[in-house]
Amino acid sequence: MGLSFDFFQVLVASEVTGLVTLGELAVDSIKYSCLNNEEKEQALAKWERQWYEFLSWIVAEHQSHEVSKLGDTLSQPKT
Repeated sequence: MGLSFDFFQVLVASEVTGLVTLGELAVDSIKYSCLNNEEKEQALAKWERQWYEFLSWIVAEHQSHEVSKLGDTLSQPKT
């Protein structure tokens, strides 16, 4: 099943409600893993780069949707 399925189970069974909490869960899983200190530092550095890429994608993807929704709202005549 692997780590991804384990994360899914935690998310479904918990009150994790946002990306911040999900990120903290992922960081903690590295911090408290059985990796040695050097491996943890490397894993955290790699995770952080990929996390910020993911967050940038989320913002870019959804920012255009929010702007278009706002435009639709503003262009609707008031009744």
